[in-house]
Amino acid sequence: MDDLVSVVIPNYNGAKFIEETIMSVCNQTYKTFEIIVVNDGSTDNSMAVLTQLQKKFDKLRVINVENGGVSKARNIGIDNAKGAYVAFLDSDDLWKKEYLQNHINAIKKHNCDLVYSNYTWFNEAAEFMNEKANLNPQSLFDFWVDSMLAPSSVTIKKECFNRLGGWDEKLYACEDMDLWFRLKLANMTIVSTHSTDVRIRIHETSAKTNFNKMYEGHILSLQKWSALLSSDVKKTIGYRNAVKQKLNKTRYYANMMGDRNKVKTTFILGFKLLGYKYVDNLLVSQLYRFIIKK
Repeated sequence: MDDLVSVVIPNYNGAKFIEETIMSVCNQTYKTFEIIVVNDGSTDNSMAVLTQLQKKFDKLRVINVENGGVSKARNIGIDNAKGAYVAFLDSDDLWKKEYLQNHINAIKKHNCDLVYSNYTWFNEAAEFMNEKANLNPQSLFDFWVDSMLAPSSVTIKKECFNRLGGWDEKLYACEDMDLWFRLKLANMTIVSTHSTDVRIRIHETSAKTNFNKMYEGHILSLQKWSALLSSDVKKTIGYRNAVKQKLNKTRYYANMMGDRNKVKTTFILGFKLLGYKYVDNLLVSQLYRFIIKK
């Protein structure tokens, strides 16, 4: 259907929040949507909650699968989607009621491939925006660490998503950055609604609180992205700065785990990708702190 939006929600043990998330979709001012929840092998009472919600909402479909990770769950959802557009929503996040209407308006006005809204993070105590995030990503490398694109904040044309090859199921973190990067690399168009319509929940089981998962995701995605780029692009200052920034972020997670071997790996990978150009004053100070703590 030309105007149908397929809302794909991967769910793993999200029983605590999933009803509120689904209600934020059902309360949208734009009503031409379907909801596909892919229950990714949950071990909590998610299926009981979802079964009850299906009785209330005829637009809700639930697909129950063995646990395979969030990327695989999203891909399964899209394989079963009937809409021309796909919107992603994590099972603990929320949309404001104008979200879908703003996205459809932007897609039709600009004929873009992907549209996104800004988002805030929230928990039980506060709500805040990441001021360090790139608020208007432009270059290829703006998507390597933090941008205002998050899975719960984007709508994409389904045919464009299929051309990209879907979510990378080998990445258990940074899979969103990977998709935006490949989309930009393919010269697809990205437009912002310039509205803050999304609330991303931070809690004890959020992916960003799993330091090892985030560390591995940053390492694997950096290696993948570097291999995708031409030798000419790798000679640019933008590439060099992006690698340094990415590895600084990766080193943060290694330090949070107190894992010296993982910290060492970030230095080795930097020299492998950039050679002597990896060296600057910041790196020297980081190496010094690493050595004296031995």
